[in-house]
Amino acid sequence: MWGDEIESFALFPDYITRFKAADSANRAYLSTLANGTFEAAFFCPASLRKAANNLRGFCAIDGTHTKSKFVTLILLL
Repeated sequence: MWGDEIESFALFPDYITRFKAADSANRAYLSTLANGTFEAAFFCPASLRKAANNLRGFCAIDGTHTKSKFVTLILLL
């Protein structure tokens, strides 16, 4: 938020490793382009996955704009 975007995106691999180490059922994925440029990240805590079976169905589509020098796509399900 206050730092350099390139440095922040570079932290994702380490964060994903720590996130998965905290609970082996956590899911996290990082997508990069062929040149190594950040494309997208996905995080789903195990507790959320387990709780989802007890939630009422709800579907929403949200187009979110983030101010960045990089093109971003955020999809919330």
